[in-house]
Amino acid sequence: MDAAWLGLAGVIVGVAGTLLVTWINARAAAAQARQARQERRMDDVRQLAVEGYLAAVEAVGWLSTMHVEDSVDPQFAAEYSPKTDAAIAKLEEARRALGRVAGLGGSKELAEVAQETFSALIVLADAWRRAQEYRRRFLPGSKFEKAAFDREYARLDLARERICGFAGELPSKEIDQGQVLEGSLLYRLRQATISI
Repeated sequence: MDAAWLGLAGVIVGVAGTLLVTWINARAAAAQARQARQERRMDDVRQLAVEGYLAAVEAVGWLSTMHVEDSVDPQFAAEYSPKTDAAIAKLEEARRALGRVAGLGGSKELAEVAQETFSALIVLADAWRRAQEYRRRFLPGSKFEKAAFDREYARLDLARERICGFAGELPSKEIDQGQVLEGSLLYRLRQATISI
């Protein structure tokens, strides 16, 4: 009888040991799967942030105070229109990517700077559109339209300064200095992307 009980106890210990090892392995596999999902998510967030950053740099490079008046001037409209359309498309691409980054996170800092940049790009697009609109309607001697244009021109300049660090600069100077200055939203976005 003792041998039977010992045999049964051995079987129970063996089964319990097998169940314990299986449970430990399942937990380890689940942890590895969670880690892999987290890494994929971080890679996706990082890729979206990079795409948003690059698209924003391209858009802001053209959507400047230097180009807003000439973009509606009949003398330059044919040449500038495709460049403006491409810049607006890049701006929308940047906003979509950064909106997703803000929603997905990655880090608190990255989510915050992505949201700030997203919002600043909205202001930039609105100021560009309104400045063009008021410039089209600009008539000599019309103080209201001139004042409205000046206000949107200033908004455009401030939005660009917040986004890339440059205000009223020539595009060639911006390119020579790396297109974004330290402290700007795009600089902060790049740093937050690198750090995740």
